[in-house]
Amino acid sequence: MAQTSKRAVSPQFARAFDGGIAMVGATSEALPNSTFYTSRTLVAGDDTIDIAHVPRAHTDGDIFAYFRRANVLFAGDLLAVNSYPVLDYSTGGWIRGMIEATEHLLEIANDDTLIVPAVGDPQRRSALEAQLELCRATDEAVGQAYTTARS
Repeated sequence: MAQTSKRAVSPQFARAFDGGIAMVGATSEALPNSTFYTSRTLVAGDDTIDIAHVPRAHTDGDIFAYFRRANVLFAGDLLAVNSYPVLDYSTGGWIRGMIEATEHLLEIANDDTLIVPAVGDPQRRSALEAQLELCRATDEAVGQAYTTARS
């Protein structure tokens, strides 16, 4: 499953190599067989899964999945643990999008929500709160540097 705009670029995947990126072809089996534009709800057993697109955060195709009954939020690269979030500007990522995405995830998560990042151990709401604070401070510092001609 993928966000609709990603279906068009899925036949090529980026592969990092010695300081550059190469686009490699994907087999038809690797392509998503189901897409959605903004969100989709699925039922799996006795749980309901909300899947949604968050525009322009880590990339322009970020999605998250929230398992309501289990209270588990799969954030993927929308949550960076103990590091700065990766903002892939070449695919539409940017700091203010990450701020908005983190705010949206905070609207979903409560103190008991288990949040699964792409890298690292599962986290709690406090990790999203810390990321939001970091992203806001970074955005402000870069903005101040720009307006005072230090950027």
